[in-house]
Amino acid sequence: MFRKFDPLKTVQAIAAILRSHRHETASKLRVLKILYIADRENIRDNGFPMFGCRAVAMDHGPLHSVAKDLIDGEHIEEPLFHSHFNRDGYLLQLKEKDPGVGRLSRCEIEKLQEVCDRVAAMSDWDIAYGITHQFKEWIEKYKKGTSQVIPLEDIIAAVGRAGDQDGILEELRNEYNAIAAFGVPSP
Repeated sequence: MFRKFDPLKTVQAIAAILRSHRHETASKLRVLKILYIADRENIRDNGFPMFGCRAVAMDHGPLHSVAKDLIDGEHIEEPLFHSHFNRDGYLLQLKEKDPGVGRLSRCEIEKLQEVCDRVAAMSDWDIAYGITHQFKEWIEKYKKGTSQVIPLEDIIAAVGRAGDQDGILEELRNEYNAIAAFGVPSP
């Protein structure tokens, strides 16, 4: 069970990451790893994920597959992404049209900044291999050359919240059902 994917929230999180980087530019790999690390730590610290994305174990570590699709231009909301970012090969750059932070909580903004600050001096590959390749959920699901789903339950357990799993999943189910009944607020 995941949160319903909110493309604007994901775009705002990517912008927050890029604002913390020199020239508001970073690699796609770095952005995807920071999104995953921040989301994982938010589960650990606050008991809920930030994003409604399915996590997958890939060669360069875990990531959120829908966020990757959005960045790669393979998601229906690609025009939203493109209106705020330039893609030059593997580099992403924030355009002048900033998406703001309205869908992110203060706690989520702080978590994204905290992770950005912590990995600022690291190379993209040090983040991927030195940090995310150490995550238990990635180690358990990874199969070379594939994209294996990492169930949310595995992430919850890996961050030490297994005792809270039923409550976390119930809260997400309730949120998902409320969104299904009433819709996601428009940007």
